[in-house]
Amino acid sequence: MEKLKHKVWLRAAVLLNFILLTLPFVWSLYGYYIYGERVLLFRKGFYLVVALFVILYVAFGHTYNAFSVSYSRISEMVYSQGLALLFANCVMYIVLSLLSLRFVNGLPLLLSFAGELLLAGIWSFLTQRLYFSMFRASKTAVVYEEARDIEGLLMESGLNKKFDV
Repeated sequence: MEKLKHKVWLRAAVLLNFILLTLPFVWSLYGYYIYGERVLLFRKGFYLVVALFVILYVAFGHTYNAFSVSYSRISEMVYSQGLALLFANCVMYIVLSLLSLRFVNGLPLLLSFAGELLLAGIWSFLTQRLYFSMFRASKTAVVYEEARDIEGLLMESGLNKKFDV
């Protein structure tokens, strides 16, 4: 039952991440590119462009392990999500330019990237705090050949929250 709770909680947190980080992109797409730049997108086209952004973000995020709450530090998660968002926004700039048949202004996408990065930092911080308050460190035995400072190694890598040696 504990594993099911763990899995459901992590998936819900990652789904919340997808929704939160899509909002600034939707804001820039709907607020600027459709009305300001006159990119011709109708309802289905708008949904497809947003779906493409989400698919790209998820693919790049999984490539860079942006959603591994239990093993990564907050800074690593923000950096990984930032890379995924940067690449997804760059691809979306190309898509929007192709759809409008000219180069569009990239400033709204840069502003949405800044908002996405801010939300990624807030999400990473809050999710990791909630995760480690809900799920305690699991008891672990370490078999190691040489006598080294295992506690120091765990503290240095940040895994002392995840494992209780």
